[in-house]
Amino acid sequence: MKKPLVKLAIVLGGLLAVVLIVVALAFVPFVQKWAVVQALADEEGSNVRVDSISAGLSSAEVKNFHLRQDGAVITVPSAHADYSVWDYLTGSGMRISKIDANGLIVDLRKYAPARQAAASGSGSAGLKGLLDM
Repeated sequence: MKKPLVKLAIVLGGLLAVVLIVVALAFVPFVQKWAVVQALADEEGSNVRVDSISAGLSSAEVKNFHLRQDGAVITVPSAHADYSVWDYLTGSGMRISKIDANGLIVDLRKYAPARQAAASGSGSAGLKGLLDM
């Protein structure tokens, strides 16, 4: 009777360890930077660079963010945001209480999402979700 309980305890302990490692990795700035770059680079024709990202449960800081997509260029030398992750976890959405974007530049002079969507035939929304307020 003890052997099955010991095996179950080992399996549950191993699963708990994996979950704790994944959660801990989510707070490592290098992993956060990699995740943001991967998410934004998935869009065809996008180019993203960022020096550092550090996000916690109540605030985030970004240094030297540069995004080029569909001819639009967004550059942010330094940004800081305060938010409540609890609101997001309880289904209230992500509510940002304060955001400071020092040196923000949004250059839309060459922004042409229709050109790329027509060429690829995908009907991609491009920066639509990012630029909608």
